[in-house]
Amino acid sequence: MRNYLFLSLSALIVASLSGVARADDFTIGGDARAFAMGGAGVATNASSGGATRNNVASLAFDKGNVRVYAPNFGLRQQGAVKKDKGLDYLLGLGSLGSAAKLVRDFGSTDSTFGLNASAGLRVGHLEVLTNAVGVGKVRRNGNQADVQIDGAYALPSVGFAGVIPGQKGRMKLAVGGRLKYANVVYSHLIVDSNGNATPAPEMNGRETETSQGVAADLGLMWKEDEGPLSFGIAVSNLIKPRGSNPNTSTLVTAAS
Repeated sequence: MRNYLFLSLSALIVASLSGVARADDFTIGGDARAFAMGGAGVATNASSGGATRNNVASLAFDKGNVRVYAPNFGLRQQGAVKKDKGLDYLLGLGSLGSAAKLVRDFGSTDSTFGLNASAGLRVGHLEVLTNAVGVGKVRRNGNQADVQIDGAYALPSVGFAGVIPGQKGRMKLAVGGRLKYANVVYSHLIVDSNGNATPAPEMNGRETETSQGVAADLGLMWKEDEGPLSFGIAVSNLIKPRGSNPNTSTLVTAAS
């Protein structure tokens, strides 16, 4: 009953606070349990999925002094594009040739594919991570197909959280922040029915656009002492690198 109450309340809070939710989103931060709960991991302090977490404020409630996160790696595919083909395209940074080949082989069906990888170390309530995430999309539009790649890696990503002192009662409020030095790659190519690929208009003739800079996340969490209730608010990319391409979904400011 306690677990059911926790899951229900967490899902309700996240659903009511969710600002951005898309099936093909990839976020730097998150784990399998959170995805299985429909994103309700924003209100949990577990990081059983590895080095990533949905809410940096959850660090304040972690127990134990030191934890090493083993490297984690995941692939995702939806549609006609196979995982290995999608991985080849992402690692090739969305070149004109690979985009044309991808569409010739699989362009008849809209597809989304991606990868994520992470590793890190936690000491007390301080966490140092490396994260990488990439997503590719093939979207049919009449006799043409749009092919996009959007990826980022953070090296390093440093998070810290603490419980606000002087609080009374069973519910405790914690606040946390994460700074990420983000390297972002974006590409948008248009492939015609003959397999000819050209950059989309916003690319200004370039196959890819890259940017670097500091990004930051913010998290709040209210948690009951020795109880099942917890509530969370997480703002991803509250601060974004200056001059970054607004089309990159990995750097969308999103509140959950």
